[in-house]
Amino acid sequence: YKGILYGMPYAIYQDYKDPIGYLEVSEIFGKEPTVILSYALVKEKRGHGYMSRSLKGISNLIFKDKMEEIKNISLIINKNNDNSKKTALSVGFIIENDEDSQYDIYNLSRKK
Repeated sequence: YKGILYGMPYAIYQDYKDPIGYLEVSEIFGKEPTVILSYALVKEKRGHGYMSRSLKGISNLIFKDKMEEIKNISLIINKNNDNSKKTALSVGFIIENDEDSQYDIYNLSRKK
């Protein structure tokens, strides 16, 4: 990878030709440099591992970035979105539950 990674949306393609979703990396923020990932996948393509592979790939890329040294990657997931919660957990994100919110925050931290 060369160039800007943060504050950018990326298309997710099936077989390098058909766009089936997107993944966006936020700008960097916080005392411990953090980014938030946002994503969506067309309904027909859910449940086939596309988002798991995309989250895993972009997370590895972010943590390999030696210039920014991101410490945490976060996902904000609606408590009712069971599929997205399972995807986050399968990639290694850990839930930080907020009882007063309709959203859960999932975090993945850089390995030391």
